[in-house]
Amino acid sequence: MKFQGKYLRCLILSDPRLKLRAGSKAGVGFTAPGALKRAVDRNRLKRLAREAYRLNKEILFPKLKGSSKPVALVFLYSSTVARSKRFPTFADIELDMKNLLQSLVDARIGGSG
Repeated sequence: MKFQGKYLRCLILSDPRLKLRAGSKAGVGFTAPGALKRAVDRNRLKRLAREAYRLNKEILFPKLKGSSKPVALVFLYSSTVARSKRFPTFADIELDMKNLLQSLVDARIGGSG
């Protein structure tokens, strides 16, 4: 499944064969476009997305708690970020992350419903 926001996309893989850390219901990954030539820019974008997820993951936790299958989430920046003249601010990314997480909850990820 895929979900698209203004700056971020989320890919979801839900499979009982996923290997996650013991006791974990979700694995999360972040990536930035290679079109950004400077590693410092790619790392900054990933750092902002990780922080936005960390602050807002509680939106997703009640749904994952009742889930029977482990879930892997991968957050990717859309290619428009690389072509943009300015980077999105943390507030932009956090709002996008909240909307994506709420979309995941509304879509009933995890196989419990």
